[in-house]
Amino acid sequence: TIAQAKLVKVDVEGAELAVLQGMTEMFRTHRPGIIYEIDDADVAAFQQKARACAEFLGEHGYQVTPLAESYADIDWHVGHFLATESK
Repeated sequence: TIAQAKLVKVDVEGAELAVLQGMTEMFRTHRPGIIYEIDDADVAAFQQKARACAEFLGEHGYQVTPLAESYADIDWHVGHFLATESK
């Protein structure tokens, strides 16, 4: 049995916001760090997804930090982000 997660990784191929929204109850009881990935072939769609997730997490007391780019050499937009509790 896991008493309390300290870090949650979300890599769900397009359903990131839905997964984060499903974690709302957990945000009320404890505040794990969250690492998540956003990707899309279209840069505007990628930016919209990233913005929506960051705004949602911000509304729940998290600050989002982009992590280093790991797929710079492919024709696809991929970003990894770390969300931590705002101070």
